[in-house]
Order: sequence, then structure tokens, then C-alpha cells
Amino acid sequence: MKTSQDNHEITSTEIISNGNQLYSPDQSEFPVIKINLQGRILYANRASFQLLREWLCTPEQNLPEFFLMSNPGLLNAEADFSMPLVTRSIRLNFDVIGFKEQGYIGLYGFEGSVPQERITEVLEFAN
Repeated sequence: MKTSQDNHEITSTEIISNGNQLYSPDQSEFPVIKINLQGRILYANRASFQLLREWLCTPEQNLPEFFLMSNPGLLNAEADFSMPLVTRSIRLNFDVIGFKEQGYIGLYGFEGSVPQERITEVLEFAN
């Protein structure tokens, strides 16, 4: 079991714990995306669909090249870090956790403050 800095636990049985509440990724109100080691989307819950639409991709496609290039540690099978993610309409944090034996990386969205400089940077790039 790996644990991120923000008390979000991800187990190999795909149960997510946030405080005292346990739920499956399908039940999460936040985006949950599983990708393979090449960046191909293996799974995306319903809450992630808005993000995927903004990126113009769907499950079974690769994450956008610009996103992979701007987050070089993302495809690491031993990843264990948190990162802010900002688009025109989404401002969330993600735990990025690699599952080496299973061959995928999980991106697990959660609420939290996103640094203002990251918001400004992304919005300037989008314009």
C-alpha cells in the first residue's frame, strides 16, 4: 500500500480511503484515471470525463502529449507524489501513484488549494 502526503490511501484492491470514508473509484466525486506506462488511458471514472473532454481525448487513448511533457515524472512506475492540475474549468490536486507490479499509474483527484502561480501560468498558456 502506498500513501501520499495528503492522507489519501490507494490499495491494490482499488479501494480509496479519504479519512474514514471508503469508496471505489467509480463512486468518487473526483477524477480517477489509470494509465499504462506509455500514457494510454486504461480507466477513467465518470468524474474525469470533463477533464478528458477538455484534453480532447477519451479512455483507450493516450493522455495529451503536452500534459505528459510538462509532467515528466508522470510515467514512472514508482511514482508517489501530488501535483496541482489546472485547466480552464478545473482546479484540483492529484495524487500520482505508480503500481509497478500491476503496470499502471493511478491519478487520483482531490480538493485542495492550487497555487495561484500555477493557475496564472496555465491560463496565460491557454490564451
